[in-house]
Amino acid sequence: MDTHSWRNRSRRNRSQHGLSARSERDIDSLKGPACTKCSHLLMNHTAEGACAICRRSGRLELCAPIAVEPSQVYLERVAALENVVRHCARVSLSCAGIPAPTQQHFYASVLFTALCSRAMSLAILAPRSSLATKAVDFWDYTSLAILTRSLLELRLSFYYLCTEQCDPPEWECRLSLFNLHDCESRRLLFLSLPTEERDDPGFEEQLAELRDRLRHNSFFRALPEKRQGRMLTGRYAFLSSRQDIAVKAGVDESLYRWFYRFLSAHVHGLPLSFYRMGKQERGRGIYSETEESYCSILLSFSLTLLVRSRDEMEVLFTNAQLSS
Repeated sequence: MDTHSWRNRSRRNRSQHGLSARSERDIDSLKGPACTKCSHLLMNHTAEGACAICRRSGRLELCAPIAVEPSQVYLERVAALENVVRHCARVSLSCAGIPAPTQQHFYASVLFTALCSRAMSLAILAPRSSLATKAVDFWDYTSLAILTRSLLELRLSFYYLCTEQCDPPEWECRLSLFNLHDCESRRLLFLSLPTEERDDPGFEEQLAELRDRLRHNSFFRALPEKRQGRMLTGRYAFLSSRQDIAVKAGVDESLYRWFYRFLSAHVHGLPLSFYRMGKQERGRGIYSETEESYCSILLSFSLTLLVRSRDEMEVLFTNAQLSS
């Protein structure tokens, strides 16, 4: 069945179910714009105008080419991200043979490796990236937003645990709180399994030991009693809010709030992420100014997170080499 017959039958079905003409237009708009020549959806076309449907039928002359040429600004963002990702990878490899003199250095190595992995995935997904061979560029800023959110969270953990200066008792309190949060998260994950698939990993004993370690920490004991009680639940990984950590890590407060809300909406699939798709011409995998604009914003923000983390990583392990 060709596209025209399918559309006609769909309209008859909608008419039988009492859908209005406006509803029909709204449903059609979700499918995306159509080619002005062959009437097939533009999402079936390549940048050269080769519609998949017309290609199979040997009627390529009916297709209208799609002008998909990103702006120079976007191309510069992609090139900048690729350069930073490559440099981060070199920094990570250069630190690989250096023994970690402290736990801070150990976790810096772990978290920076995770940052490099997310950044590489981000660069590969970005349209027009030279880090991956693609038959066609797929424009999906939502996927970039999800990876950017992960980058942001890792950046905060990296700064909070590895590069922010604090006294040893406070740092030990931070690490113990991370350990408690990890153990409680695994316990809850374990409880979500069907009963017959559970064993006895000893989470309760580990939680009791971790809580006892926190209670003996001098920095933790100086906190207000009510706050201590909240932290001992294991539901909190950080002593302070992520926003406060972001500001200390060099992210403007208002910028952080905007990005966190924007990225969260796409991570959780909230209405902000899919409302107005037709009006803004986004979310279909094809090029649009909206897609390019959001991709540029996300790549630029990710660049700032990576550059700061890279510079801090170099300083941290350069000092480790000098002291060894």
